[in-house]
Amino acid sequence: MSDRSPFLTARLHEIIKAARAVTAKPNSPPHVMSIILGRPSHLKKLAQTRGLRMYLVGVGLSAEIRRYLKHNAEDDAGGLTPDQLELWPARLRAAVKDIGMARVFVPSRNEFVLLAPDSINAAETREAGDYLIAKGEDCIRRGQQLIQLARRM
Repeated sequence: MSDRSPFLTARLHEIIKAARAVTAKPNSPPHVMSIILGRPSHLKKLAQTRGLRMYLVGVGLSAEIRRYLKHNAEDDAGGLTPDQLELWPARLRAAVKDIGMARVFVPSRNEFVLLAPDSINAAETREAGDYLIAKGEDCIRRGQQLIQLARRM
């Protein structure tokens, strides 16, 4: 987030470090979070750090907004709707159905775009595909490195 200052980051890291020091599972986000939220001293530090609460709310809200926008806002079940599929020419429906997403992230627009012929063009569709492939390739690369590391152990 743009509001993230070095001071806020340092202060948050102090709180996380203190919580990690007293939990049996210091590398488990749920355990660290339960310590932070369950200890009055940690909550007091959060409350007293100007801007930190809003930063944390913003981070959480951003994640929820992103999750929501991946799906069709009118269809809380998420995914492609039959009406949306009907917008595509018959020759492309199988491919669109296989993609199964109501919206795709287009980096140049910095937004999730409805996967419909009147909402996204071919170049943006390609860009969204390249973006997902790059993310996937990075995950595959790391996964392969972990497997190689395991074999050497």
